[in-house]
Parts: sequence; C-alpha cells; structure tokens
Amino acid sequence: MMEFKPNGAVGKAVPKQNTQPAQTEKQMFVPKPIKRSNEIDTTFEVGQIAAWSFSSLQSFEQCPRKVAFRQVDKIPEPSSPAAERGSEIHNLAERYVRGEEGEEVPLPLQKFKKGFEALKAAFEAGKVTCEEEWAFTKDWSQTGWRDKDCWHRAKLDAFLVEGDGSALIVDYKTGKKFGNELKHGEQGLTYAIGAFLRYPGLDFIKIEFWYLDKGEKLTRQYTRQQALVFHPQLHQRAKTMTTAVDFPAQPSLNACRFCYYGKEGICKEVFDASQTL
Repeated sequence: MMEFKPNGAVGKAVPKQNTQPAQTEKQMFVPKPIKRSNEIDTTFEVGQIAAWSFSSLQSFEQCPRKVAFRQVDKIPEPSSPAAERGSEIHNLAERYVRGEEGEEVPLPLQKFKKGFEALKAAFEAGKVTCEEEWAFTKDWSQTGWRDKDCWHRAKLDAFLVEGDGSALIVDYKTGKKFGNELKHGEQGLTYAIGAFLRYPGLDFIKIEFWYLDKGEKLTRQYTRQQALVFHPQLHQRAKTMTTAVDFPAQPSLNACRFCYYGKEGICKEVFDASQTL
C-alpha cells in the first residue's frame, strides 16, 4: 500500500509499531457516570403520605409515628390555646395589610408598626401577596393546592416582590425567638428555595421573622445560587418522608413533652426520663 508523505513524495507505508505496553482488561479505566450535585430524583412513587410542608417534615423527622397518627390514621390533633391565638393574630395581620382593618395598626401588631404600614402600602401598590397558597409537584412545577399531583405546600404570610429581581418574605411569629433560631432559619431557607423555583426572575431574597409579642426580628438572606445549593438535600429529605412505609415512634423528651397522642394514651411508646438516669 502506497502512502502520500508530507513532502509530496510517494513511498511504501510502514506499519506503525505499538510502543505502549499492552493493557489487560483489569487495567482498563472505565469512568463512572457523573452524578451532578444539583440532580434530584422525580421518578419515585409517593406512599401513604403524599405531600409535605415544612412543619410536617419537621414533625416527621422528630417522630414519624406522630405524623402517621395525623395523616395516615386520620386521628385529628386538637388545637391548643397558643395555636388558636397565633391564628387569630395572623388573620388580624393579614386583614390589616389588605386594608380591611382601617388605618391604625392593631395593638397586637404595634411592635412592628412601621413594618406593617410599609407592607400595607406595598399591598396597595400591588407588590405584596398575603397567605398565597404555593403548591409544587415532585419536579417542583406549580400545581393546585388540592390537586392530586401536589407534593409540597407552602403558605407565606407576606411576600413582597420588587422590580429589581429581589423579594422579601415576612413570617409572623407569636412564639419566642430564643431557642428557635435554627428551626426558623431552616423554615426561611425552605421558603426561599420555593420562591426561587416559582419565580425564575428572582436573584435575591430576604426573609424576616417578626416576633410580634417581643418586637424581635430574625433575618436571613440568600442569592439564588446560595439557596438552591441546598435544594437537592431538602428534596431528598422530603422524598424520604413521602415514600415512607414504616412510621416508627422515636420517643424523646422534646418529641413527647407536648405530644397529644402520648398524653391521650394513643401512642404507647412515650419517653420515660427515669430510663436515662
């Protein structure tokens, strides 16, 4: 076989010699498929608990049995006086921001007088939504609150969108700030992730928790990149809850202290402090 050489001459082709050592099959490197850190699994089938919220996820991770009593066995948990008061004040705040309570800030909201006045003005300008129902499917697409494919639900007390790609989330609290900073901060991050996925044009979100009784505030803020780096981890936690088959009790001091199902004898696995002594 003749071969054209680079200088234009023609000559006989000389077989190239393989100077590399032969590789056995065991020596061959086979790269593994790359799994990107931001990938999430959306192909799973949900179980007996088909949807989650931040509060139900927190309860599940503390004690799966408690959530199963409420959502699988359908044993209702009565509201407490503190919860009822919280609901009343939340409703009052919503009505004021919507302009349904007059101009004067109601007494329970007075410690955040300027903040509520600013929210009310922003609502009048069409920048604020109150108690809007956010519903997501397993792939974090939007759906209806009561639709069968609803996988995650979130309801924000107040959500203010600015025209510069930023937004403010406000969550009203009637409980205490001290000792709840970590939990409430995680709640804010969950809201931020949902907001960034719901509104692709947002680049920055600030979350404020207003502790109405004490006049205290907790603030967190995220860029899109900072928040969404936590999205796969949150998704996996929620997947664990919504695909669960078993719901074991996890008795502990914190889980059992205010648990209705333990106090009423419905749950038999109640934390016994004497066993830790």
